[in-house]
Amino acid sequence: AVLIDQHSRHVVGVEVMRRAPRGEDALRALERAVEKFQPPKYLMVDLGTHFQNRTFLEGCAGHGISVRCASRDSLRATAHVERFIRTLKAELPWAPGDLVTSRLASRIQQYLLWYHAHRPHQGLDGRTPNEVLHAQRPANKRPRYEPRPRWPPGARCANPQAPARRAPPGRLALVVDGDEIDLPIVRLERAA
Repeated sequence: AVLIDQHSRHVVGVEVMRRAPRGEDALRALERAVEKFQPPKYLMVDLGTHFQNRTFLEGCAGHGISVRCASRDSLRATAHVERFIRTLKAELPWAPGDLVTSRLASRIQQYLLWYHAHRPHQGLDGRTPNEVLHAQRPANKRPRYEPRPRWPPGARCANPQAPARRAPPGRLALVVDGDEIDLPIVRLERAA
């Protein structure tokens, strides 16, 4: 389960579940997020039965949250959550032991630290979720190489405090060493 602030793309809650969620599970995930952040006025959900559950709806009403269901054909309503899940699957290197619920939850929390502070978003003009949510300056102190040729030129994260020293040496490949990952430390090597 993933809860995202649509304005800042900040992931306010993630729950790893071993089975299909029920209304109680969805409410528990929401309440953990509400403990850390203020309850939202509106909560956009898909048409899952766990969101139509009486327990979930009463819990939302108790926090003063109005639940809005995305229409079946509207992909934009839940696009931020779907995009995050796709990004998570693509960017987080998976190891054989990651299917253990506690280990997976721990790895996702590690990833979120990096995602919030260092990963620029095109929809945020190159800013990170922390920059938008907390009005922070970019976490990157050194020049950052942006591999996408059409990145927004005025973005603070794409154009940090110091200019890049030189152009990259060609095609780059991400190499992750070992089973453990300590984001955001990566090593770039020239691809064949």
